[in-house]
Amino acid sequence: MILPNQIASLLRQPKTLSLSQARQAHALLLTSGLLPHLLAPLLSAFLDHCATRHAHLLFHYAPDPSPEAWTAMVRGLARHTLFADALRLYTRNPRAPAAPTLCTALSACARFPAPLLGRALHAQAVALGFGCHAYVQTGLVDMYSKHGESGLARQVFDEMPHRTVVSWNALVALEIRGGNLAQAHRVFDEMPERDTISWNSLIAGYAKVGNMVMAMDLFEKMPIRSAASWNSIICGYIECGDMELARKVFDEMPERNLVSWIAMISGYSKKEEVGLARELFHSMGERDLASWNAMVSCYAQNNHPHEAISLFREMLQSSGLEPNQTTMVGIVSSCSQIGDLLLSQWLEEYINRTWVEPDDYLITALIDMHAKCGSMNKAHSLFQRLKGRDVALGSVALANISS
Repeated sequence: MILPNQIASLLRQPKTLSLSQARQAHALLLTSGLLPHLLAPLLSAFLDHCATRHAHLLFHYAPDPSPEAWTAMVRGLARHTLFADALRLYTRNPRAPAAPTLCTALSACARFPAPLLGRALHAQAVALGFGCHAYVQTGLVDMYSKHGESGLARQVFDEMPHRTVVSWNALVALEIRGGNLAQAHRVFDEMPERDTISWNSLIAGYAKVGNMVMAMDLFEKMPIRSAASWNSIICGYIECGDMELARKVFDEMPERNLVSWIAMISGYSKKEEVGLARELFHSMGERDLASWNAMVSCYAQNNHPHEAISLFREMLQSSGLEPNQTTMVGIVSSCSQIGDLLLSQWLEEYINRTWVEPDDYLITALIDMHAKCGSMNKAHSLFQRLKGRDVALGSVALANISS
C-alpha cells in the first residue's frame, strides 16, 4: 500500500510503479487534494503501462492541466504511436506551448502525414520565438525530411547557428530517406563528431536496401555498438529473407532488448515458422504490448486463430496491459477466421465497453468479422458508419460483405 508521503517521490520515477500502484496513487491523490500538483507524473505513470484510456479520462476531467501535464500527455500518446491523438490534443491546448511540448508535437507530426500541420507548427515556433531553438530546429529538419520536403529540411539545417550531432543525424536521415545513400555517407564522413545514432542510421540505411556487405563493414568499424546497432543488422537479414543469419546475430548479441525479440518473432511469422516464433515469445523475460501484439499477429496471419484468441485472454488476465488498435485488429481477424457468432458478440461487447472510438481499420476488420459470422445486418450498419470516412476502406469492407 502506497502512503501519501511516498507518492511524490515515487511519481518522480514513474517507471518504478506497477499499474496497480499507479491506480492506488491516483486514488490517494484524489482524496488528499494533491492531484492537480502531481497530474503530469501520474499521467506518465499510466502511459508507461500503455493505460492510454485511463490517462485520457484522467486528463479530460482535470480542471486546468498544467503545461507539464499537456507535455506528458502529448509525449505519452506519441510514444505509443498514437500520433493523430497526440496532435489533436496538442491543437486543443489553450495556452502557448512550451518548447518541450512543441518539440514533441514536431516529432509526432514527423511520423504522421500532415505536411500542412507541419508548416503551421513551424510558423508557430517562429511566432513564439523558438525559431532558433536548437531542439526545435532539429525537430523541424526531421519533420520536413520525413514529409519528403527535402528543400525545407536543408534550408532549416543551413540556417542553424549551432549544429549539434543531433541536427547532423537528421540530415543523414534525410538523405537516407530520399534514397541517396552515397550522399548520406558523404554527410556522415563530413560530421565533426558522430554518436551511436549516426552509425546506426547509415547501417540501417544499407541494411534496408539489402546491402549487408556495407552494413556489416560499418558495424565492424563502430567504436561502440548499441542494441539498435545489432537490431539493424538483424532486421537487414530478415528483410533479405535470411532468418538463419538473423538468428545467428540475435544469439551473439551481448544484451537484447524488446525490439530484438519482436523483430525475430515478426521475421519468423513472415516465414510461417510459428513454432519458432512461439518458442522465442515464451523465452522472453519481459513483454510489452508490442511483444504480445507481434505474437497475436503471428497467430492471426498464419491461420492459428484459436491460439491468437487464447493468447489475448492470457494477456488480459496476466499482463496488466490494455490492448490497442493493433491488438484488436489481430483478434478481430482471428475471430473472422473462426466464424463463431458468440465469440464475435463477446468481442464487440468488449470493444464497446472498453474503447472510446475504434479507428477505420478496426471497423473494417469488424465488418469482415460480422459478415463471416453471419451477422449481415451488423456488418452493413458498420459499413454505413465507415463509408463516409474512408472510401477505399469502405470499398474493401463492401467486397467482404458481398463475398
